[in-house]
Amino acid sequence: MLMLGAPSARSAAVPVTTVPTRYAALIHAPRMIRLRFSEAIVEKSSSLSLTDVAGHAVRVTRVKTRGDSTLEARIDARLDAGVYMVHWTSVSAVDGSKANGRYQFTVQ
Repeated sequence: MLMLGAPSARSAAVPVTTVPTRYAALIHAPRMIRLRFSEAIVEKSSSLSLTDVAGHAVRVTRVKTRGDSTLEARIDARLDAGVYMVHWTSVSAVDGSKANGRYQFTVQ
């Protein structure tokens, strides 16, 4: 039996839990951002950042995490009321595939 064009199985490391959660409406501004991915990631090649609704960068500092599937950053700036976007990029430690995305939360 000859099989031609069999697809390869590739997966991407995507967030399965986020803090703050996607579309959260928060009374108090968060101090940390934490993303846990569906599989192990290459930490040095993966990233997260934060912007306000106008696209201006908000200063964050990456912190060392426990485990190989989590990115975490401390928010260094005071967040005023408004909408914020978390931008992320991941590189899978399983197969090297790259993924990226974003989600928003609101500080009331």
